[in-house]
Amino acid sequence: MPRYSSTSPRSQRPSYVLPGFRSTFFHLTSDALLFTLALPQAILRGISEKYSVHHGVRILDGALVLAAQLAKQYLTQRRLPDSAIDLVDEAASSVKIARETRPEALDNLERKKLEVGIEIHALEREKDEVSKQRLEAAKKALQDIEDQLTPMRAQYEAEKSRGNEINDVRQKIDTLKSKVLDAERRQDLETAADLKFYAIPDLQKRLADLEARKAEKESAGEVAETNIVTETDIAEVVARWTAIPTGRLMSTEKQKLLQMEKILSRSLVGQPEAVKAVSNAVRLNRSGLGEKNRPIASFLLCGPSGTGKTLLAKTLAEAMFNSVRLSQVTTTWLTVARLLTRHLTSSAARRHGPHRLERVL
Repeated sequence: MPRYSSTSPRSQRPSYVLPGFRSTFFHLTSDALLFTLALPQAILRGISEKYSVHHGVRILDGALVLAAQLAKQYLTQRRLPDSAIDLVDEAASSVKIARETRPEALDNLERKKLEVGIEIHALEREKDEVSKQRLEAAKKALQDIEDQLTPMRAQYEAEKSRGNEINDVRQKIDTLKSKVLDAERRQDLETAADLKFYAIPDLQKRLADLEARKAEKESAGEVAETNIVTETDIAEVVARWTAIPTGRLMSTEKQKLLQMEKILSRSLVGQPEAVKAVSNAVRLNRSGLGEKNRPIASFLLCGPSGTGKTLLAKTLAEAMFNSVRLSQVTTTWLTVARLLTRHLTSSAARRHGPHRLERVL
């Protein structure tokens, strides 16, 4: 039996939807998913608790907002909210690894203790007086190291056990919430009521007490805040992925727009009119006064080689997007224009001769 396929474009093919399904589904435009940060930020806020329990950390709301912004601006190879979710997951994982890793001072003392212990075992085999003196000095150094190491190890173990206890309580609360939803679906109201009004509140009260005690120690300076995902952690992950310095990622777009002329003038010298025109066009578009479905601005930069046409495009891309690669299209068109100018010049010289070239041009 022969098969036939439609050759008309997909946009022109007729589509039929049953009337009963029209009230069930609603249409999501691409603008709402790609160009609006409200939806990705709302999704991140909804799933942040799951990631907090999984990694045993606390994710600040400012970190979620910054993750959506940086993912939209720099992680363009993937779509929102997937790129922002991966960013938050990576930052939370980095904070967890840093918390579970032993402090550098503690690790150095452990290594030093091991080296001194090996030296003591080697000196115990010697019988001369010099070796005996070195043995006594090594035993004294080992005792000093042990005196410094004992309180540091105790503090590290206490912080680690306190963090594990808080994380265990959070996981129990999350598990009980899932059981409540399952009991409600099964219409087991007695189990749902017991979990919702007795078991979960008791665990929440215990969690609040543990977090309050930890906050008191952190405010007193006894322990450091090592389980919080901040804006800096998000920016550090983006810096590792894109090789963009963290300081540039943390600077707000408002600061860039206000200092646009100063930023462009650092690299471009002697072109104040072009710098001012480009800066005003970018500020006009960012303020929402630009027209939709139109480019931000169109500039025809004329002049001989070395006047700063390509440099202006690269500097603008680096200032707004922290990457000169985004100006490749502009650079390509400038290169084509130069090649076209050379071609026209050589053609005119062949037709009219070198002595008439100046008049033709």
